[in-house]
Amino acid sequence: MKTDYAMDEMQKRTSSILGLSDVTDNKLIWRQLIAELAGTFILVSIGVASCISLSTANAPQTTSIALCFGLLVGSIVQRAIAHFAYIILNKYHHKTVHR
Repeated sequence: MKTDYAMDEMQKRTSSILGLSDVTDNKLIWRQLIAELAGTFILVSIGVASCISLSTANAPQTTSIALCFGLLVGSIVQRAIAHFAYIILNKYHHKTVHR
């Protein structure tokens, strides 16, 4: 009987160390994983496409590659934050207009 208790304690400690409870307790894990996969795919595919050239005469410059990555990351961040900014602006608009 004592070994069962020791095994349960060991499983709890192991799962807390590995972070398994974070994954299993989270109900939105698949949505988050798909969003992470989509964002990484977009970043890598468009970023690598900005580095590719068909001929050496039209080879992309370092500035254009950096600008592509910068605008891409900026647009992804803007898309991620836009929902929260809309909520804040909507609350402000609701307070000022509907008094």
